[in-house]
Amino acid sequence: MVPCILELGGKCPVIVDHDADMNLTASKVMWGKTLNSGQVCIAPDYVFVHEKRLKEFVEACQGKLTSFFGEENKKLSPYQGRIVNKFHTERLKKAIDTCQGQIICGGKVDVEKQHVQPTLVLEPKKDSILMTEEIFGCVLPIFPYSSINEVIEFINSKDKPLTVYYFGSYGNPNMDRVREQTSSGHLMQNEMLYQFCTNY
Repeated sequence: MVPCILELGGKCPVIVDHDADMNLTASKVMWGKTLNSGQVCIAPDYVFVHEKRLKEFVEACQGKLTSFFGEENKKLSPYQGRIVNKFHTERLKKAIDTCQGQIICGGKVDVEKQHVQPTLVLEPKKDSILMTEEIFGCVLPIFPYSSINEVIEFINSKDKPLTVYYFGSYGNPNMDRVREQTSSGHLMQNEMLYQFCTNY
């Protein structure tokens, strides 16, 4: 028998609850989504944000992207990595162009230079490429929600994710419900990608 490691195939969701610390949440989520231009297997793939905090979350994320990479029109930021090859750059362009969601910011793609702007997309079609395949790039779909039930139901309707990220206050019963009613490789609260780190 040859030892091997098998990877779960689901997309990694983020849940932003009504009592999340928004500055912390936006910092963590945007860092996790743009690290290596989103080419990390446990990067967040989509976000469910409580409808009361949606506008605040979007504005906070836009502010973080500006602080990370400069003004939005500085398309080729020296602080942002490139997509691994042209094939995957074209794949991400197609995912953005066909998602039928509202492009909140970003959306520009330069295939020749293998560059994709960090992109926030509000409510893309749930059967679009963006929502049915692993993104593996710096494009983040965002959905509002009113009840944690609909978030849990959606997560459970898909393949098991590598990680579920939950942002909300400690002691919030919604975190307990997510832990008890979903299944994933890892569940993390108010942090991002730390399970990727190794101690030497």
